Amino acid sequence: MSEDQITDLQPEEEARLREQYTKEMEDLAAKFCEERGYVLTNADMTISDFVNMRLKFGKFFCPCQPTNTDDTICVCPPVLNGMVDFEGSCFCNFFSLPEGKIAIKDEVIDA
Repeated sequence: MSEDQITDLQPEEEARLREQYTKEMEDLAAKFCEERGYVLTNADMTISDFVNMRLKFGKFFCPCQPTNTDDTICVCPPVLNGMVDFEGSCFCNFFSLPEGKIAIKDEVIDA
């Protein structure tokens, strides 16, 4: 196993899966952003982290959460239920409000 490998798979197989999972995560994120009017921040780094989680654990678990459960699979329930609109971004700062759009919590504080 080479230094940059994270699984016991053959290097070619891990590279193939990494490419496949990267495309899957990019598509998922783009579709969700389009539906909700969000933007991606730190996309390359965060997508790489999600891909590593999928390679290691089989699902796109949020890399910034302490546990891997169904509630931490991207797109997680808090984000589906409006966390980005309220907070301005998700836990890992992957999905964010576009520039100029104010988070609900900041509107309430400023009111």
